[in-house]
Amino acid sequence: MQITTVSVMPLGSRVEDALAPVTQDFYHRMLEAAHAAGIEFLVGGTYALEHYAGIIRPSKDLDLFVRPSDCDRMLGLLASRGCRVELTFPHWLGKAFNGEDFI
Repeated sequence: MQITTVSVMPLGSRVEDALAPVTQDFYHRMLEAAHAAGIEFLVGGTYALEHYAGIIRPSKDLDLFVRPSDCDRMLGLLASRGCRVELTFPHWLGKAFNGEDFI
C-alpha cells in the first residue's frame, strides 16, 4: 500500500475560515511542531469530513489521531509548546488546551 503525504492542514478550508485567527494560529503551530518532530498523525473530525466528504459543520476542537506508541511523545511535545495536557481516557483520549482552544 502506498501512503501519500499531504500538507499538514489545507489552508482556506471553510471550517477553518470560521475560526478566530488565534485558534487558526494555535492549530497550525501545533501541527507544524508535530510534523517537524516526526510524529505521524491523522486529522479527523470536522476537518476530515470537509476535506473528504464536503460536509461542513462547526467545530470546537481539532481531532488528531496518533499511534498509541506516540501518545506520550505527542502530549509531551504539546506541553513543551505551552499547552496544558491531560490523558482524559488513557486507552483512547488525550487533550491539549491553549486557553479556550484544544486539540
